Amino acid sequence: MSKGRTEHRGSYSNQGARDIVCPFFKSHNGLEINCEGYTDAMVCCMKYRLAADKRQQQTIYCEENYRYCEHYNALMMLKYNDMEG
Repeated sequence: MSKGRTEHRGSYSNQGARDIVCPFFKSHNGLEINCEGYTDAMVCCMKYRLAADKRQQQTIYCEENYRYCEHYNALMMLKYNDMEG
């Protein structure tokens, strides 16, 4: 992880998210996944139309392969100026 990266997951509700490995994950609720935002003052909310789509995103990226997530890579490039993903 790049310099300056801080861990914020503890200050959000993660009930049912014990398998999350992505460092940018904040919380999930209903059809939403909330992740670290592009600034420290924001949270990015991804809202899905179908529960199956949200669960697929969460399983594939949040719980397993976060380095392939579009949001993870955008944050790494824009906020942390890191091309590791």
